[in-house]
Amino acid sequence: MYIRGTVERLQMGHGGFSSVWKRRWTVVTKGALYCFGTELRPGPEEGPEFQVRLASHVTQLSDATFAFKERFDREHCLTVESTGRGRTQKGKARRTVTLAFKDPGTLANWRACLERATVPFDLAPPKPSLFKACQRIDLVSINDILLAENATELINEQNMYKCTALHYAVKAACNTAKDAKKTNEITPDLEKSLMVVALLMAHGANPHIKDNLGRTCFEIVELTVVGLPRTKKIIL
Repeated sequence: MYIRGTVERLQMGHGGFSSVWKRRWTVVTKGALYCFGTELRPGPEEGPEFQVRLASHVTQLSDATFAFKERFDREHCLTVESTGRGRTQKGKARRTVTLAFKDPGTLANWRACLERATVPFDLAPPKPSLFKACQRIDLVSINDILLAENATELINEQNMYKCTALHYAVKAACNTAKDAKKTNEITPDLEKSLMVVALLMAHGANPHIKDNLGRTCFEIVELTVVGLPRTKKIIL
């Protein structure tokens, strides 16, 4: 790990009509920058809200222009932009994050760490498979994978257990629902896992495909969320 701490991140405000600065716990490690959904140091079970790949062939660091500083009322800003394969930007998907720092020294320190963390092309960490991303409820990676050109081929692909990504997403949603039942609250993990299921379905995932035990996604839900009628209704 190169550097970590709480910095301000520019992100969309409520309703998506404006941009606001939010204090967010941010981590720079080899090959990636991670922004979390809180300003406090997250627990080990909390995944990042947003991530940007740091690789020499796709990543660019740029200082804020005078106009940007005037508009967003921050003096010491840095934009990290990473471009990878996808459907937008003429075949390329762009991920951008803008961070603000309290003074020029802090900005210089973070910039130096980002430059050191940016790896050569052949050392860039591989992205997880769609199966693994669904198991981890890794919404960021799932979005990246589904933006790829071969997403239609991956969405209903079956592994050695005859499972599709939707099988794993449904299992993860059921497990988080059971955990949420203990506290009688809708947890962020439950919300995120249900978003994963909805996202896969929106991209054409077929819930009727059977795994090696002959179970469809519907049958997994029926067997797993016994005693959780609300969750069962949402997933089905």
